Amino acid sequence: VADLLLEPLLLGLNGRSIVHGTSPLVGKLGERLLAPSLTIWDDPTIPYSPGSRPCDDEGVPSQRLPLVQSGVISNFLFDLQTAGQAGAQSTGSATRSPGSLPRPDSSVVIIEPGETSFSTMIASQKEALIVDSLLGAGQGNILGGDFSANILLGYRIKDGAVVGRVKNTVIAGNVYQVLREIEMLGAETQWVDGSLQSPAICCQGVAISQND
Repeated sequence: VADLLLEPLLLGLNGRSIVHGTSPLVGKLGERLLAPSLTIWDDPTIPYSPGSRPCDDEGVPSQRLPLVQSGVISNFLFDLQTAGQAGAQSTGSATRSPGSLPRPDSSVVIIEPGETSFSTMIASQKEALIVDSLLGAGQGNILGGDFSANILLGYRIKDGAVVGRVKNTVIAGNVYQVLREIEMLGAETQWVDGSLQSPAICCQGVAISQND
């Protein structure tokens, strides 16, 4: 989720990509482009989270910002400069290092869970693949949302049961297509590096190839 799905989506929602016209989401604010079950927040107000903060790196107060609501593109991430260029308001999303100018970025990303347990999700699949971790995750056209990666740890599901690990397997697809074709969202969530809270995502639209 973090490496393949979220990274290109957040790049598309970044105010710099919007201002430069390189994001596929330019002009799509308020449109339902993703699955109705998908809601994503950028929330730097969560207590004790490593990415939480009272204000961004330009002093703009932090806020809980809906990025995607029920599949609708709801907000872009702006700092003061990109907000001014876009004729918008800063969303309190500026980040910087000691040697760089501010730039818009996410803080703590929350993907709202669904209502399906992970075990039920597995039991409902006749033929599927669980992707746990990736090796050399890469992007074909990151701005367009294309991805391709080798599976480091994955499991095959057959007739509703996990039957073993897979090897020499590659997955590929497009983030926007995958997130349009979500079948289920898991009821349980997991923290990733303190900057992402995500449920398991059951989706179509992913190509799978295996070399023996």
